Amino acid sequence: MKNKATIFITILACLPVWTTLLFPAAGSCQDRIRTTQPRVMIDPGHGGRDSGLLLPSGLSEKTVTLTLSRLVAEQINKQYKVLLTRQDDRFLDTIARTEAANTQQADLFVSIHLKANTSNQATVFHYKPCDNRPIPAVGKDLAWHWQHLPHEDKSRQLCKTLTQSIASLFPGQEPQIISAPVAMLAGCQMPAVLIEPFALKTLPLDESSRIVWIKKYAAAIKTGIESYLNTL
Repeated sequence: MKNKATIFITILACLPVWTTLLFPAAGSCQDRIRTTQPRVMIDPGHGGRDSGLLLPSGLSEKTVTLTLSRLVAEQINKQYKVLLTRQDDRFLDTIARTEAANTQQADLFVSIHLKANTSNQATVFHYKPCDNRPIPAVGKDLAWHWQHLPHEDKSRQLCKTLTQSIASLFPGQEPQIISAPVAMLAGCQMPAVLIEPFALKTLPLDESSRIVWIKKYAAAIKTGIESYLNTL
């Protein structure tokens, strides 16, 4: 009886090792949770030698989009993994931004830019081919441009939740949804939009007032993204 008990205890002690050897993919529950965590890719427009819009005061679009993107990333619920295409003032071409989202297997892609006019009517773009023909891009074949087409419906849904969120926080505004052959969105292998929430020219000159303004829009974009993710 004593020998049987010893054998039984030995078997129990070896179970974790056998489980790891026989089922290596099941070795870490934490890893499985990490791989299923929804990923949000935020793209701060412009950067580096590409300033985007530039005011006489020296305030540039690239600076504001990075500030806004960081604030969105900070506010999004921690149950989602948030990634940025750039964390600092560096240049990235259109293809690099799209490929970053594809490589990271993002569940959605939001590129943030600002309006060139003086209107604060937010505009959200989703991809639509021009006359059902893809827009060519340097170094990419036609197949790359068709990658986003299966995600068009969900991209429109993302547009809708973003515009609804902005409209609720800023009564009187009627955000626009526009379908256009935006080259950056063409190769995205996930729902993807480009948003212009407000005009650079309308930002307050005082830095503290400007940050308060930008934070309000960050909250609206954050809410729109989470509302979309909650439908998945």
